[in-house]
Amino acid sequence: MSLTIIEADASIPQVEDRPLIIAHVTNNFGAWHRGFVLDLSARYPEPERKFRSRGSRYRLGEVQFVQIKAHKGLYVANLYAQRSRVYCVPLSYDALKQALEKLARVAWRINATVQMPCLGMGLGRARWDRVRDLVKETLSDHGVKVIICTRNFPTLEPDPQPPFREN
Repeated sequence: MSLTIIEADASIPQVEDRPLIIAHVTNNFGAWHRGFVLDLSARYPEPERKFRSRGSRYRLGEVQFVQIKAHKGLYVANLYAQRSRVYCVPLSYDALKQALEKLARVAWRINATVQMPCLGMGLGRARWDRVRDLVKETLSDHGVKVIICTRNFPTLEPDPQPPFREN
């Protein structure tokens, strides 16, 4: 399929002709108060409510899917891939890969596009090249259309011709 990088707000759906899953990284220690989740919560209350009801019960690598009731075909995927900020890089690349693989299976099954911010680039302190390659390897290389939105990451320019884009 394809992986497209655009300058847009990942919390605003960019497609309307098929189901859409907005995916983002979250932690498994119960914090939901900084980063992309603020934009998400401003638009859709369900993901935060669901996270707060079970947030710390998830292991790294798991995914919590939340259907947005007011928007038919819209889902949010809380990807549990961030760990405590104590003495380490919070984003776990292994956990992110596991969560993305689970996301890919669901997206492929319901023929959904996956839209996301630049995962792990804020609080997760991740390396963009590693995250981008994981997204490509687990999602777009397996037939899932992916849109990465860079609005809140000015250091990441939208790539007009990513080497792996298929048109």
